Amino acid sequence: MRFPCVVPGSLLLTQALGFAFVGLRPPLGLSGTSRARFGGSSTTSHEQQQQHRCLRIGVGSRGGAGRESSVLAGINGEEDDVDVVPARTFVSSSNQPERICVLGGGFGGLYTALRLQKMPWRGRRPVVTLVDKRDKFTFLPLLYEFAIGNAELDEVAPTFRELLAGSGVSFVQGCVSNIDLDGKGVTVAGATSDDLDGFMISDNADETRTLEYDKLVLAVGAEPASGIDKVPGARERAIPFYSIEDSYRVKQAIIKLKALVREKAVSRVVVVGGSYAGVELSCNLATELGGGRKGMGKVEVTLAAGSEVLSMATPGNREAGLRRLTESGVHVMKGARVSEVKEGGGVVLQQGEGKGTDSTFREEIMADLLVWTAGSQPSSLLDSLDVRKDARGRIEVDRRLRLIDAAGNDGGVGDVYCLGDIAAVEGLELGCNAQVALQQSDYVAYNIWADKERRKPLDFRFLNLGEMMNLGGLDGSLTTLGGRVKLSGKAAGLARRAVYAVRMPTNPQRVRAAASAAAGTAFSVTNAIIDKGLNFIERSSKE
Repeated sequence: MRFPCVVPGSLLLTQALGFAFVGLRPPLGLSGTSRARFGGSSTTSHEQQQQHRCLRIGVGSRGGAGRESSVLAGINGEEDDVDVVPARTFVSSSNQPERICVLGGGFGGLYTALRLQKMPWRGRRPVVTLVDKRDKFTFLPLLYEFAIGNAELDEVAPTFRELLAGSGVSFVQGCVSNIDLDGKGVTVAGATSDDLDGFMISDNADETRTLEYDKLVLAVGAEPASGIDKVPGARERAIPFYSIEDSYRVKQAIIKLKALVREKAVSRVVVVGGSYAGVELSCNLATELGGGRKGMGKVEVTLAAGSEVLSMATPGNREAGLRRLTESGVHVMKGARVSEVKEGGGVVLQQGEGKGTDSTFREEIMADLLVWTAGSQPSSLLDSLDVRKDARGRIEVDRRLRLIDAAGNDGGVGDVYCLGDIAAVEGLELGCNAQVALQQSDYVAYNIWADKERRKPLDFRFLNLGEMMNLGGLDGSLTTLGGRVKLSGKAAGLARRAVYAVRMPTNPQRVRAAASAAAGTAFSVTNAIIDKGLNFIERSSKE
């Protein structure tokens, strides 16, 4: 056993990387020499240095705006108190503080809201309001751990009320029905929450609130692509894997499948999508279900990759992912697409350019579990906005992350900022991931502050800090520093959990995540020891 050596090594590596992977603070405070290495100017003015330092200011503690309470069903089936800001907080007045409305409580939105309250405002601090349709923030990279039971709900999806307590950020839970860019108002319908059993719990669903703003931040993120709706039977019989609710349903399906494995000789799982989510989920399912043990049937996991597997990954992570798929016994079907999902579990897979029976290859798999990870698209909330968008439907923004108006004028909608999966930054090709959103959140918060304080704004510059993958159990893969540093196996897996614990939004959440990671590691190690013991006993009995 090498765990006593692996853990300290992983933590040292985490320290060396600066806890970077989910979005280390952008290189805004670098000296002139260092800045030149990242494509910046070799000289930095005193004013710019002062601006950069502002991003390092510590957390302030202020009371939130006036609130009213609403009791909604939480994701875990328990009741949570959700703070809701009444519309009267946002009544315009000459002596009112500036009102900043942040739409979307994902990485980009939540971290922007928290960062705004850390800025050294002069005079009256602005009223920062975060709006999201759910009552919980979801740390998306840990959905795999939650699905297989290696992470708890309060680590992966803490409530906004808990995260924002004492921050000075107000929270509105509700569905945005309209954004009026000309009138500077956001219409929010009654708060809703999904209880994970398909029932929507609503509080004053017919009520609408109009939140007026002086500055608006769009961070509503992406949503599952409509591809699942184009395949007959897929929406009714497949489980998407995109949110904490989806991860919970996969978790419940795994519990049922484990019971089924004891009764069937062979159980089959099909995962659709060959990107990070599909590969990571396939490896985790194969590791967790681990068929072939004494008294249990075999579990076959098939990955239907519509295109090249891990096409966007770094070479090191792609190699590690493909190797792990092979080691886990996952059957990879490259170029396969689902053409139909039949009643009873039949998943029809096709390869080649033909359609129906003319396809080059056609196979039907009787799946006990079908999980859909393929594709995402910008939120449909953007459809009604009269702003410039790229071919993928993302909003075009300038380098300061401000909207470009429909006429193509930079800063044409100067009071509106956009970041994350829905932003197409002028002159940059960026991925849709937490690292990008987190770095952009610093720039958005700084530029809003700079506008009010009459400081020079900053153009967004992305620093690619690498990527990490969960490949089942304690195994992972890590690549950073432009591919110069590569790590795979248990050391990478442990480093990944340590990095994510540090990058949680608040200190209490970091402590909770670290404790959960330690417990999950101990659980996985114990299971590994038990499995080895059972295999040894089984071999001995045969001899």
